[in-house]
Amino acid sequence: MGVTANLVPNQQNGNNADGANNLVVEVTDQSFNDHIKQGYTLVDFWAEWCGPCKMVAPTIHKLAEKWKGKVNFAKLDTEANIVIPSTYGIMSLPTFILFKDGQAIDGIIGNQPEQAFEQFLKKHISE
Repeated sequence: MGVTANLVPNQQNGNNADGANNLVVEVTDQSFNDHIKQGYTLVDFWAEWCGPCKMVAPTIHKLAEKWKGKVNFAKLDTEANIVIPSTYGIMSLPTFILFKDGQAIDGIIGNQPEQAFEQFLKKHISE
């Protein structure tokens, strides 16, 4: 399941506002369903004030590069977007939910090492 053109922000430098690669797409309450409806998508529920969220971000960007073409990666700011986190009962940050074709299939909570995320993804997706 590859990254489709509409999932990648159209920016000249290829980076999001935070300087991260554009393989991790920022989504909102309004755009969320469009981004998870096809293939596998790992969504990072985070907040600006969350230290562990900031600490795990580089790991997520590495995984997005490694799993490019197999998993889409998105992040949703839970402070600016309250509908989707409420819908999925997000109580702790960071929380990661893996979706397949729009359906939540598994989740992982907290700042985990890269190997934990690798095992989590491999449990559901063949490399």
